[in-house]
Amino acid sequence: MERKLVNLLELTHVVQLLEQFSSRWIVDKALRAAGLDRTMLKGVSGFIPYAAEAVLVESVARAIGDRLLGARIGQSFDYSRYGPYATYVLAAPDLASALDRGRRALLLTHPGSEIVLRETSTHLVVGRNSAGLSVTGHHQLDKGALFVIGHMVRHFLGSDWKPDWVE
Repeated sequence: MERKLVNLLELTHVVQLLEQFSSRWIVDKALRAAGLDRTMLKGVSGFIPYAAEAVLVESVARAIGDRLLGARIGQSFDYSRYGPYATYVLAAPDLASALDRGRRALLLTHPGSEIVLRETSTHLVVGRNSAGLSVTGHHQLDKGALFVIGHMVRHFLGSDWKPDWVE
Protein backbone atom coordinates (compact mmCIF):
# COMPACT_ATOMS: atom_id res chain seq x y z
CA MET A 1 0.00 0.00 0.00
CA GLU A 2 1.26 3.48 -0.89
CA ARG A 3 2.23 5.57 2.12
CA LYS A 4 0.01 8.59 2.66
CA LEU A 5 1.54 11.77 4.05
CA VAL A 6 0.18 15.06 5.36
CA ASN A 7 1.82 18.45 4.99
CA LEU A 8 2.96 20.09 8.24
CA LEU A 9 1.10 23.27 7.17
CA GLU A 10 -2.14 21.34 7.56
CA LEU A 11 -1.11 19.69 10.81
CA THR A 12 -0.18 23.02 12.39
CA HIS A 13 -3.58 24.48 11.55
CA VAL A 14 -5.36 21.33 12.73
CA VAL A 15 -3.60 21.58 16.11
CA GLN A 16 -4.73 25.21 16.40
CA LEU A 17 -8.30 24.19 15.63
CA LEU A 18 -8.20 21.27 18.06
CA GLU A 19 -7.37 23.76 20.80
CA GLN A 20 -10.57 25.64 19.98
CA PHE A 21 -12.56 22.49 20.75
CA SER A 22 -10.52 21.16 23.67
CA SER A 23 -7.76 22.14 26.07
CA ARG A 24 -4.08 22.45 25.28
CA TRP A 25 -3.42 19.62 27.77
CA ILE A 26 -5.70 17.24 25.83
CA VAL A 27 -4.07 18.22 22.53
CA ASP A 28 -0.58 17.71 23.99
CA LYS A 29 -1.57 14.27 25.25
CA ALA A 30 -3.02 13.42 21.81
CA LEU A 31 0.16 14.65 20.09
CA ARG A 32 2.19 12.28 22.26
CA ALA A 33 -0.22 9.41 21.50
CA ALA A 34 0.37 10.08 17.79
CA GLY A 35 4.15 10.16 18.24
CA LEU A 36 4.26 13.92 17.57
CA ASP A 37 5.24 17.04 19.48
CA ARG A 38 4.89 20.78 19.09
CA THR A 39 8.51 21.30 18.01
CA MET A 40 7.53 19.72 14.69
CA LEU A 41 5.13 22.63 14.09
CA LYS A 42 7.70 25.42 14.38
CA GLY A 43 8.12 26.97 10.95
CA VAL A 44 9.49 23.94 9.17
CA SER A 45 8.09 22.44 6.05
CA GLY A 46 7.73 18.75 5.58
CA PHE A 47 5.41 15.83 5.99
CA ILE A 48 4.15 13.45 8.65
CA PRO A 49 2.36 10.14 8.13
CA TYR A 50 -1.37 10.50 7.52
CA ALA A 51 -1.89 7.92 10.26
CA ALA A 52 -0.33 10.25 12.86
CA GLU A 53 -2.77 13.07 12.04
CA ALA A 54 -5.65 10.59 12.18
CA VAL A 55 -4.57 9.32 15.60
CA LEU A 56 -4.18 12.90 16.84
CA VAL A 57 -7.71 13.92 15.86
CA GLU A 58 -9.25 10.65 17.04
CA SER A 59 -7.48 10.91 20.42
CA VAL A 60 -8.88 14.39 21.00
CA ALA A 61 -12.32 13.32 19.76
CA ARG A 62 -12.39 10.44 22.25
CA ALA A 63 -11.10 12.61 25.10
CA ILE A 64 -13.90 15.16 24.63
CA GLY A 65 -16.56 12.69 23.49
CA ASP A 66 -17.09 14.27 20.05
CA ARG A 67 -17.65 11.73 17.26
CA LEU A 68 -17.99 14.56 14.72
CA LEU A 69 -14.80 16.44 15.64
CA GLY A 70 -13.25 15.82 12.21
CA ALA A 71 -16.23 17.46 10.53
CA ARG A 72 -16.05 20.43 12.92
CA ILE A 73 -12.37 20.87 12.15
CA GLY A 74 -13.03 20.68 8.42
CA GLN A 75 -15.82 23.22 8.73
CA SER A 76 -13.49 25.62 10.57
CA PHE A 77 -10.45 24.94 8.38
CA ASP A 78 -9.04 28.01 6.63
CA TYR A 79 -8.31 26.84 3.08
CA SER A 80 -5.79 29.64 2.60
CA ARG A 81 -3.58 27.96 5.22
CA TYR A 82 -2.49 25.60 2.46
CA GLY A 83 -0.39 28.52 1.21
CA PRO A 84 0.87 28.29 -2.39
CA TYR A 85 -1.32 25.22 -3.01
CA ALA A 86 -4.46 27.20 -2.14
CA THR A 87 -3.31 30.19 -4.18
CA TYR A 88 -2.68 27.98 -7.20
CA VAL A 89 -6.04 26.20 -6.93
CA LEU A 90 -8.13 29.31 -6.20
CA ALA A 91 -6.48 31.28 -9.02
CA ALA A 92 -8.01 28.92 -11.58
CA PRO A 93 -10.42 30.56 -14.02
CA ASP A 94 -13.29 28.20 -13.11
CA LEU A 95 -14.26 25.28 -10.88
CA ALA A 96 -13.35 22.59 -13.41
CA SER A 97 -9.84 24.01 -13.76
CA ALA A 98 -9.55 24.37 -9.97
CA LEU A 99 -10.52 20.73 -9.44
CA ASP A 100 -7.96 19.66 -12.03
CA ARG A 101 -5.27 21.84 -10.45
CA GLY A 102 -6.16 20.57 -6.99
CA ARG A 103 -5.95 16.94 -8.05
CA ARG A 104 -2.56 17.38 -9.69
CA ALA A 105 -1.02 19.54 -6.96
CA LEU A 106 -2.33 17.35 -4.14
CA LEU A 107 0.35 14.80 -5.01
CA LEU A 108 2.95 17.39 -3.98
CA THR A 109 1.25 18.61 -0.79
CA HIS A 110 -0.22 15.29 0.39
CA PRO A 111 1.76 12.47 -1.21
CA GLY A 112 -0.31 9.31 -1.59
CA SER A 113 -3.65 11.15 -1.38
CA GLU A 114 -6.06 11.55 -4.23
CA ILE A 115 -9.11 13.66 -5.05
CA VAL A 116 -11.60 11.59 -7.01
CA LEU A 117 -14.10 12.93 -9.54
CA ARG A 118 -17.05 10.85 -10.68
CA GLU A 119 -19.84 11.90 -13.01
CA THR A 120 -23.41 10.70 -12.72
CA SER A 121 -26.15 11.55 -15.21
CA THR A 122 -26.95 14.75 -13.25
CA HIS A 123 -24.05 15.46 -10.88
CA LEU A 124 -20.32 15.75 -10.52
CA VAL A 125 -19.29 13.85 -7.39
CA VAL A 126 -16.10 15.07 -5.73
CA GLY A 127 -14.39 13.17 -2.97
CA ARG A 128 -11.18 11.94 -1.47
CA ASN A 129 -9.95 8.42 -2.04
CA SER A 130 -9.60 6.71 1.31
CA ALA A 131 -9.74 3.16 -0.02
CA GLY A 132 -7.50 0.82 1.88
CA LEU A 133 -7.10 3.16 4.83
CA SER A 134 -7.71 1.43 8.09
CA VAL A 135 -5.73 3.61 10.47
CA THR A 136 -7.36 4.68 13.70
CA GLY A 137 -9.22 7.92 13.15
CA HIS A 138 -9.19 8.03 9.36
CA HIS A 139 -12.97 8.52 9.41
CA GLN A 140 -12.40 11.79 11.31
CA LEU A 141 -10.16 13.08 8.51
CA ASP A 142 -12.57 11.85 5.84
CA LYS A 143 -15.39 13.85 7.44
CA GLY A 144 -13.19 16.93 7.63
CA ALA A 145 -12.01 16.63 4.04
CA LEU A 146 -15.57 16.98 2.77
CA PHE A 147 -15.81 20.44 4.32
CA VAL A 148 -12.37 21.52 3.10
CA ILE A 149 -13.31 20.53 -0.46
CA GLY A 150 -16.59 22.40 0.01
CA HIS A 151 -14.72 25.59 0.96
CA MET A 152 -12.85 25.46 -2.34
CA VAL A 153 -16.03 24.79 -4.34
CA ARG A 154 -17.83 27.75 -2.66
CA HIS A 155 -15.03 30.02 -3.83
CA PHE A 156 -16.26 29.39 -7.37
CA LEU A 157 -19.99 28.73 -6.89
CA GLY A 158 -20.73 31.24 -4.14
CA SER A 159 -21.14 31.07 -0.38
CA ASP A 160 -24.73 29.81 -0.66
CA TRP A 161 -23.75 26.64 -2.54
CA LYS A 162 -24.57 23.42 -0.71
CA PRO A 163 -23.98 19.88 -1.94
CA ASP A 164 -27.03 17.86 -2.92
CA TRP A 165 -25.78 14.99 -0.76
CA VAL A 166 -22.76 13.75 1.15
CA GLU A 167 -21.56 10.16 0.91
